[in-house]
Amino acid sequence: MRKFYFLFMLLSALSWSVALRAQRLGVEVTPACPMVFQEFEVAYTADREIESIAPPRWGALTLVCELGRSHGSQLSIVNGVRTDSELFSYRYRVRSRVSGEVFVPGTTAVVGGRECRFERKRITVLPDSAHCEPQCRLEPDSAAMAAMGGCIVRLVCDRKPDKADPVLVLDDPFSALDRKTGDTVFANLREYAKDKVVFLISHRLYHFPQMRQIIFMEDGRVEVGTHDKLMASIPAYRHLYESQTGGDCHEAQE
Repeated sequence: MRKFYFLFMLLSALSWSVALRAQRLGVEVTPACPMVFQEFEVAYTADREIESIAPPRWGALTLVCELGRSHGSQLSIVNGVRTDSELFSYRYRVRSRVSGEVFVPGTTAVVGGRECRFERKRITVLPDSAHCEPQCRLEPDSAAMAAMGGCIVRLVCDRKPDKADPVLVLDDPFSALDRKTGDTVFANLREYAKDKVVFLISHRLYHFPQMRQIIFMEDGRVEVGTHDKLMASIPAYRHLYESQTGGDCHEAQE
């Protein structure tokens, strides 16, 4: 009687193991090698219905949207034998901000009434010119400068920005203000525009040390950098800034 009991337990374990293997869990990526910033699909697949799935922790990937369940058929040929089978999947649309090797995360799901584990999958994200920072750049407009004179540049964007942040362009907003009023306006502007992209065009450089990036234009040349970088590398910028602020003594008082 004991031998029969142990045999029954062994058969139960074997049937459980076969059932798990038969579910054929997998992770598919379309396209297989996406480019950086390109949206692509991640599908968690099984040969039984995926009743529920735990939200994956995307890590280096960014979730764009959840596409949900899909159901189709799959054709496979092994040793000349053709097999048609059902394929169930749960799909997401994602993208990567980095190129190179990236892991699509694993997750758990209830498949055919049983809790199963999808293992993570390593993919290669291809580099692309669109990954260069910044996404937008300034280019001198030679034709416009020849016709109108001065220094005229165009804002050129390689691709659609990742975030649909509002863009605010301010043309010399401090020109008619005294220094104290300008400081107040700038403080209010920083609070108002903290979730916006701001292009501040100004001949007054009091607040430039607080800018994230500065675009300095002179004689058709364009230099981009932080305030400290331009102070160290562009004598004309340093002279202009110090002539307005009183140089190091003024900065120390600030």
